[in-house]
Amino acid sequence: MRNPLLDRDGELFARLATFARDLNTMLIDHLAVQTLQQAGFSIQGVSYSFSNVRATAIVLRVLTKSAWNEHDIHLLDLLWRQVIATDLFGGEFEAERFRIQHGLQTARQQLRRSPHQGLWDGRT
Repeated sequence: MRNPLLDRDGELFARLATFARDLNTMLIDHLAVQTLQQAGFSIQGVSYSFSNVRATAIVLRVLTKSAWNEHDIHLLDLLWRQVIATDLFGGEFEAERFRIQHGLQTARQQLRRSPHQGLWDGRT
């Protein structure tokens, strides 16, 4: 199904996409630090935990896809509370949180009506 955020809120979708690009740099920086495995080495500006950066990157990847499926919604359901509670994402998108959640609810409803439910079991 098409991403309801893309269809209904293009400005928010574009903002999420821009934030996702910036976050990917932060994710790569975290991976570089892990790859170097040198005690005391850090990269300037990497201040968020790797688990929060990773979870936020996954959520943003889904939120900025043009179409969603059951697996995408499942990922969002698994990670949403963690991500929205962080300063990284929650602080940036607090004002838009309900618009994003409304898009997720719309997607869940459309998937419930879909004849191809796959792993979708209706849990939120």
